[in-house]
Amino acid sequence: MTTKELTISMLILASILFSGYIGGALAASEGDERISNLVIGSDMGDFAANLADFNCNYLMIFSHEGLVDFDSNGEIVPRLAESWDTDDMKKWVFHLVKNATWHDGVPFTSNDVKFTMEYTRDKKILYGSTAYNELESVETPDDHTVILNLKMPNIACLARLANVPIIIPEHIFENIDDPKKFTDVNQMFIGTGPYIFGSYDKAAGIINFKANDNYWAGKPAIKNIEMRLFKNQDTMMMALQNGEIDLPYFYSKGASYYYVPKLLENQNIKVMTFDSLGIKKAIIFNSQKKPFDSKDLRQAISYAINYDELLNLMTAGYGKVPNSGLVLESTKYYIETRPMEYDSEKARTMLDSLGYKDIDGDEFREMPDGSKFSPELLVQSSNDESVRASELIEKDLGEVGIALKIKMVDNPTFWDIIEEKREHEMMFGGLPFWTTNGYKGYYTSIMDSRNYGWANINDSAYQSIADNLAMAKDLSERKKLVETIQNYYSENLPVIPLYSMDFIQPYDKKYEGYATHPTWGFLSQTTFMNLHKSDG
Repeated sequence: MTTKELTISMLILASILFSGYIGGALAASEGDERISNLVIGSDMGDFAANLADFNCNYLMIFSHEGLVDFDSNGEIVPRLAESWDTDDMKKWVFHLVKNATWHDGVPFTSNDVKFTMEYTRDKKILYGSTAYNELESVETPDDHTVILNLKMPNIACLARLANVPIIIPEHIFENIDDPKKFTDVNQMFIGTGPYIFGSYDKAAGIINFKANDNYWAGKPAIKNIEMRLFKNQDTMMMALQNGEIDLPYFYSKGASYYYVPKLLENQNIKVMTFDSLGIKKAIIFNSQKKPFDSKDLRQAISYAINYDELLNLMTAGYGKVPNSGLVLESTKYYIETRPMEYDSEKARTMLDSLGYKDIDGDEFREMPDGSKFSPELLVQSSNDESVRASELIEKDLGEVGIALKIKMVDNPTFWDIIEEKREHEMMFGGLPFWTTNGYKGYYTSIMDSRNYGWANINDSAYQSIADNLAMAKDLSERKKLVETIQNYYSENLPVIPLYSMDFIQPYDKKYEGYATHPTWGFLSQTTFMNLHKSDG
């Protein structure tokens, strides 16, 4: 799969060609042919019935929808908006489906869209609510038309909306002053989507969703979806081997290659690999946190990492190290930038020249002011791969005299530190597909301090490139800007890319028709509507 870019005229054409996409090609088989129960394993852990909780948001992909979505190739396709048009990338007109209703029977209208965008922006809730920060106003001339007026033109508008696949009902939330305290799980999951929330047994770790047989796009192919929560990948993969689950699900990551040989021995299991369209693991610096505001220090640290060893140990040699410009070869306007290079002697020389030297003779460096240099790397404790890879990074940095501290935290704490408090020095994570095309495109979503700010770049030169990129209509101008932003990443290195790798998705072969989504993997609209019993 490759990531492609649509011009304005192509976007308008696409909206016409894909109108009715869900209600047509994705219409589910009905009657007794439908699958009775699909059991999905997840290592997400517990979830809070709260719009501010990421796990709750990701479960809403069963029950809720956005205006637009991505297909398996990363192209924009309709959902609640059946078509759209724009002349200047600043005013976007969306024409909504006319037969959608909320799970409680209330009709879905343009007022729900306007309410969602203003409410979640103002309350700072929902994963991705920053997508609405650039709204100047939202107009609803009739029940099935929404007009978004942006503060400035943005060609990435559709991608931003596709990254936030949740429209919420005005009639439920209009009287909720503090959504972070609203925990009525049955009301929380009222959406327009293909599945209705059934139950959550916290003690058993089981969540049930039942098919919305009144779904505006047709009856879903699966009558009931049961999600079982596991504490780690090992127990989840064992459940797959034993036939207790139909597939394991990993948000924004695939299964570890470690499990593949044994999976292939099981005649009941198939293994699919697909392009992640992103960078699987990277070190992301908070560029406003001293001393990591120094690009020379970031470069020095990059030379200390043994990339080949990471590839061998974490991907069995099947991964690839992206270049310093971050943009992947499959992406439009990719250019060759400096490859990431392991050179521990160069790292030592650069650190010495920057004043980071071992003063007290303990083999670890002090900072120029004499204090101990012990940078902190923030890691999600639930992500086994991140934990193992961060330990390799700790070893590599130790060999050049850097006493790295790994700080393990749970997922809610991880995101609170990074996106709310922005107190991290370095974070260990990935640059998944949605980071490449959101905000103003080409990783600006997680680089720019005006958005999520993982790298927290507050450089006016960078932000000017990002703004011009969003407004560029002329393709030759856009090409130059994309080349410029890649060179910026290469020269300033706000992110050290470690490796990219295809996602590995195993599943029980009794069902087929799974389709991938670049963000949600197998939990795609096409899967929900087309999954069927295998012939074999």
